[in-house]
Parts: sequence; C-alpha cells; structure tokens
Amino acid sequence: MNKRNERVWGVTPGLVAATLLMYLVTVACSSSKTAAPPKAPPYTPRFAYPSEQSPEKLDVTVGLVNPQWGGNGAEFYAENKKDSVVKSFIGGLRTSVNELLSNKGFNITGPFHSVDDMTFPEKKSADFVVYLENDIAGGLNITNMRQETVKTTSGEGVVTVCEAAISVGGTISIIAKEPLSGEKMWVKRIEIPEETKPIDLQSETYGAIAKICNKQATTSGSRDDWGRMHVAMFQRVMKAMDKYINGEEFQVLKKQAAELRAKKTY
Repeated sequence: MNKRNERVWGVTPGLVAATLLMYLVTVACSSSKTAAPPKAPPYTPRFAYPSEQSPEKLDVTVGLVNPQWGGNGAEFYAENKKDSVVKSFIGGLRTSVNELLSNKGFNITGPFHSVDDMTFPEKKSADFVVYLENDIAGGLNITNMRQETVKTTSGEGVVTVCEAAISVGGTISIIAKEPLSGEKMWVKRIEIPEETKPIDLQSETYGAIAKICNKQATTSGSRDDWGRMHVAMFQRVMKAMDKYINGEEFQVLKKQAAELRAKKTY
C-alpha cells in the first residue's frame, strides 16, 4: 500500500504499534491488581448424625418422646424456643435419635410430645419410653454495663454501653422409663462443658442501636458462633447415645420392666 492510501484510511504502521502498546500496558496493569477476597457466607448449622444399621431386629419396643426441658433448661427453652438455631437443634435431635434407635434394631412408636400425652394402650404396647432431658443454660449475657456520652445530630446524649458474651452449657440426660409405672430404668448423663464467646457490640453494623444493651443486638459473627456451639452440643449428645445405648442391655432391662409391671395392677 502506498503512502497516499495510508493517509486515505487514516491508519499508519506507527499508529497500529502505539495502539497495541497501550492495550498491552492496560492488560498488564489490570492483571497486577489483587482482587479483594470474597466475603465468607454466613455459617449454616447442620444437625445430622450418620449411624450404622444393625442387621438384627430387637424384640424391644421404644416409645420415643420429644426432648424435654428441666432445671435451667426450662428457662433456656422459654427464652430461645423461637430462635432458628435452637429450633433446628431440637428438630435435629428428634430426627436423629429416631434414626439411631431404629438403626440399632429397636421397634419405634411415636414420637410423642410427652409421656403424659401417650394413651394407656400406647404405654402398654411400649417396653420403654426414651427421651432426652435438657438441663442447659445459655444465651446472650451482659458482662459489663456502663454509661457513655455520645454525639448525636441534636448535640450530645447518654447511652448504655455494654460488653457481652454468648454461652451455652449444662447437662443432657438420656432417660429410659417403664411407661406404665413411670419408673426410671436407665439414665445416662452427658456433660456439656460451657463454651463462651465474647461479643463486641460496638463493632456491629447496627450503628448507635448496637451500643444499647439489647439482647436482640447480636452480630452475624456471634450468630455463627451460636450455631457452632449447638452443632458441637448436638454431636456430643448423639455420639454418647450411639455409645451408651446397647440392644443387649435393653433386652435385659425389658425383663426387669416386665417384673415391675407384674407387681403393679393397672
């Protein structure tokens, strides 16, 4: 191509080279920038426990009762029964205990809301009722409360500022009763060591409201810790049940329960 044609199209070899150089520089600069790490998603607690299925079926029928709340657990449940983590924890226990006992070869009836909700025929057809009794305490605890002066749009104001922590711990018992008499035949207690995590309310994204000592003011990080605490507690309980509940032992207990029934008139 002659110089006249180059001028007609407005393109010269020098312009092509300069454009290519600018492109390479732009690519190099953009690739040298370090991308910000993605924000970690909220922790999702999962309450599941895999158990092995026994090839043998036991001649033992268990009336499964939903987890009960006693001692400090009654207050804990009253305060936290609407909490999504606590509800998932209870539901996970209910499902996993049923699966565990069934996989160990027990015949299962229920679950029942409580022993008192069982009819006489339902109690009579069960060799035992089995349930968990939760005596645990925890939640959001205020550890240090003080008054601070803060600047507001209208001047200065005094707010209550506090340091707080979440915790949970206590005892969960596995209980087996003879259903007609209500006599306890077998009890195993599982200690749940108290775990505590501090919360810095002032570092929250809730603004000035976060500085007020409010049990509803918890960070997303504290919600993650709250979930992990309950998952750890769930796994501790299920592993203990898997270890303690033995089919042969309950077959021996069945004979003792039958002797107890024979001594009583219903």
